[in-house]
Amino acid sequence: MSYVKESAAGAARRRRRRRSAVVLTLCVLLLLGAFGYAVAYYQRWIGSEASATPQCTTAPLSPVKDPLAPENIRVNVYNSTKRSGLAGDTARDLRDRDFDVDVVSNDPLHQDVRGPAVIRHGKAGVKQAKVLARQLKGAKLVLDARTDSSVDLVLGQKYTKLGPAPKATEPSNDTATTSGC
Repeated sequence: MSYVKESAAGAARRRRRRRSAVVLTLCVLLLLGAFGYAVAYYQRWIGSEASATPQCTTAPLSPVKDPLAPENIRVNVYNSTKRSGLAGDTARDLRDRDFDVDVVSNDPLHQDVRGPAVIRHGKAGVKQAKVLARQLKGAKLVLDARTDSSVDLVLGQKYTKLGPAPKATEPSNDTATTSGC
């Protein structure tokens, strides 16, 4: 029988290879774990969004003042036609629909509006103008240089009356529950 006696240098080489394999395996496992965590976070399986899932509770609704509710939209009503009282009648109808009517007069710009109406507004009043435009069919929106959120309704040649009032969606009860409960 012959036994091969291993030298000290060979044993040290084997330990280094084993140590390198263990370190390399640990690095690969750490990289896979980091990649798995990144995918889970990106897919929102974990993280701040997932941990902030609302609990199934019932809480009273607090009244929220809608900035686009008619009572919060300031409207100036102008008549660009020769029909007397048109702006006044329309202003009364808008007040009945809870709009905040400010000025009622003839068109100060003296424009000839051939369609039903023109709604002039500034950048701050784009949404308010769209709410007002739902009150009458065929109104044309025109952007001007004003800085406030007021809108001007300029009645034109083809204007007859306001359209039917859009139906507002109101909450039906005083409590709300979170979805998915």
